[in-house]
Amino acid sequence: MRWTRAPSMRYDPTTMTDNTPTFGRKRDDRDYTVRPGAYALIIHEAKVLIVEENSGWFLPGGGLEDGESPVDALHREMLEETGYRIDAPSKLTLVRQLTISRSDGTAYDKHCHIFTALLAERPQHGHCELRWVSVDEAVDKLAHECFRWVVEQYRDLAEAA
Repeated sequence: MRWTRAPSMRYDPTTMTDNTPTFGRKRDDRDYTVRPGAYALIIHEAKVLIVEENSGWFLPGGGLEDGESPVDALHREMLEETGYRIDAPSKLTLVRQLTISRSDGTAYDKHCHIFTALLAERPQHGHCELRWVSVDEAVDKLAHECFRWVVEQYRDLAEAA
């Protein structure tokens, strides 16, 4: 599969390596669309922030638009989904999720840049339902295996909060 985007795109898919944690199973009968995204592991008082969108619970964040860096996308997506501005985003990891969209059947190869960040002001309400949950509840509720893995891997951040 070849990644093609406008030259202004600041995301570099070559950041994926053979060592990038990958979740889901690639089906040979499907063509996958590479979808880079940025997501936040937000922790406050030993709770993890998750958002409900479409048919499941996810870490807040979403796909990069043309010309966006992962950090730019994280700022935009956090504001859109949660209504919060964020401060001090810090990259944790990069994970890959192979998935089929429940809404339209599109096969995605999601390159998920995971950050921590601090919540700042909330100038508006986002379009997603927000929930603060324990690490165990987040692992139980999150729709994507890659997000469950991230929460488990960084459990110590929540327990130290």
